[in-house]
Amino acid sequence: MKKVLMLLVAGVVAFTFSLASANTIATNIPTDVRIESLSSNVQMVEDYNLIWLYPNKVVEYTNTVDFELPNLADANPTNTNGVSGQEWGGVLDGQIPNLGTVGLYIRRPFTTLTTNNNGFINPGGGSAAFGFTADSPWEDIELANVKSGNTLTNGGLDTAIEDSQIITPENKFDLFWGKDFSGTEFGVMVNYAGNQNDQNAIGAPGRNESQVIGINVGLGQKNMGFFNQANYHINFSSASFDAVSPTVSNKSDNCWTGGVGVLFQHDMTKTTDMRLFADAADNNFGGIISDNTGDRLTTGYLSDGIDAGIGFNHNVDSGLAIVSCGLMANYGYTQTLAQEIAGGAIVTDTYLANELDSTVFDVPFFVSVESRVSSWLTLRAGANAPVFQRTYSKLIQNHVVEQTQNFDNASLINYSTGFGINWKNWSLDGAINVGSLESTLNFVQPGNGIFFSNSTAIVTVTDADLRYMF
Repeated sequence: MKKVLMLLVAGVVAFTFSLASANTIATNIPTDVRIESLSSNVQMVEDYNLIWLYPNKVVEYTNTVDFELPNLADANPTNTNGVSGQEWGGVLDGQIPNLGTVGLYIRRPFTTLTTNNNGFINPGGGSAAFGFTADSPWEDIELANVKSGNTLTNGGLDTAIEDSQIITPENKFDLFWGKDFSGTEFGVMVNYAGNQNDQNAIGAPGRNESQVIGINVGLGQKNMGFFNQANYHINFSSASFDAVSPTVSNKSDNCWTGGVGVLFQHDMTKTTDMRLFADAADNNFGGIISDNTGDRLTTGYLSDGIDAGIGFNHNVDSGLAIVSCGLMANYGYTQTLAQEIAGGAIVTDTYLANELDSTVFDVPFFVSVESRVSSWLTLRAGANAPVFQRTYSKLIQNHVVEQTQNFDNASLINYSTGFGINWKNWSLDGAINVGSLESTLNFVQPGNGIFFSNSTAIVTVTDADLRYMF
């Protein structure tokens, strides 16, 4: 055992010396991979990726080139839009006199409705706020149909649901502008996403297109009485889609999303700060599927989310390390509605007032540590676990509750770890697969050192961010 520990220490020291002697000290640049490595929420710690919620923050992170490298473990990656390669990125430039900070991002990944990343509500600017997937909301309707033992009166509409699935829009660009007006930061983000194809979901001739345009406005103020900083945002996005083939039509009907949020920080002492935040988002996603007989299926997919949290950050070891913890509460509600019209009349025995409701309430706890172990290397580790987590769902058929399910979700503890490497103006952050790290440590043997274990790799880096500050 002593030999193993000596090998570990010797390997780390040798690796540290070899890089530190060749590089100079660099500024630590925070990234979304940093948040992933800490198992944290983006609003509990100060982080670059707050610009997606609060565009005014671009003033604080100006003059940065950002390269996002997700899913490194995938040998043949495609992004969530099906486009080869998952890389994306942008630049924030504050070098133009009197203009403030301007920025451009391209190919930002597509994400899902309302909440993700441990309750972090997605910004409303663009397709990140919409549930454009091959199955939503139509898959929910079909699942409800199966559960209740019903079938559509017009069986052709079942086929229509599959043939007219919506093409997922691809984020084209995010534009930023922000400026500091004597201590008050103001910022705006505008997003456009779109996609189109000359075939429907099964490859038949037709038209399939979708687009999203959104805006997010942020305001930040310093030294607001009790709070050392206060940030506010409001966002709105509108979406449309049109999937048409010779026999099937699927058109959007009232698709939009909106949200608001606040983030406050109070410096309790010189080394400890407290952060308070709250967000709310409302999404509406509707469509009308029809065939050439005039029969149609009208659907609506509603999603609401609210979260609130508190985080504490404590600087230790003369500011070389940050120990953080926090607690938040998330509430999410989704509702799927459908109504079938066949032969010119509302079908009362299947889809009239068909409703599938789902409510999720959870209270996760977060803890993390970030330590600068040398001039060029920062190590990170974190964990989060639900203190309480419960899902409520019900199926309503013809105004009668057919099924009710209430269950506790799996109370799993999520561990994470990662690193940051700095060299001059460059910063590389990586998230490490915890399982690969544990496996590597398990296979360390005398004579192999930590870089030549019996496992296939030392560790697996799942995501990375590369940034340059100028």
